[in-house]
Amino acid sequence: MDTILVVVEQREGKLNRVSWETITAGQTIAAQTSRLESLEKEAQEIEKNLKLVADPETTAALDFRNQLVSTQLLLEIETGDATYRLSRLQDFLSRNY
Repeated sequence: MDTILVVVEQREGKLNRVSWETITAGQTIAAQTSRLESLEKEAQEIEKNLKLVADPETTAALDFRNQLVSTQLLLEIETGDATYRLSRLQDFLSRNY
């Protein structure tokens, strides 16, 4: 996991509003990055399992393969969503802070 460094401003013992927004953005980036890494690991596991049942010989194996394919499709959507959210947040921060 990468380190996220957030620099904030303090006056008279208090953080200003922009500093709190920056902290929140840093936490959100960390959460989205962690989520994306988790989704990518899950995708690798599904790919491994799909290779195991590439040529199903039983109905149970065929059902399992179909479940894996549908899970893979949903996972691709979630991964795309997480990637998009992370990219947009990083773009926003680079333009505004």
